[in-house]
Amino acid sequence: MADVVRYDQRRKLTDLSVVEFAILTALCRVGPHPAPFLLPTLGEWFGETLGLTDIEPAIRRLGRVGYLAHTGDLLVPDVSAKDAVTTLYAMLYRILGYDLIRLISLKDPSLLDLLKPKGS
Repeated sequence: MADVVRYDQRRKLTDLSVVEFAILTALCRVGPHPAPFLLPTLGEWFGETLGLTDIEPAIRRLGRVGYLAHTGDLLVPDVSAKDAVTTLYAMLYRILGYDLIRLISLKDPSLLDLLKPKGS
């Protein structure tokens, strides 16, 4: 996967993957921690049991772009990572809010039908 592009460089939008966004979000909430500490939270968010091998590629990309630093075993989010996370949070709320308004107004087919398990 290509490296992320910081939202404050070259583009108006950041190129964070969902996994990268989740890692930064978790670290911005709890502060510097070792990667294994994040696994239960990330696993809960993604509905999967995760191991370090699942998140290490994203951690390396975030380090290369400067959003994360390593201090011993600790992953330390850069101040600019907090800006990227809050910017993306705002964008996601607008996206979800827009979809909910459309759903409520019944302008589009129900998204709830897409979320239901098959066969229900």
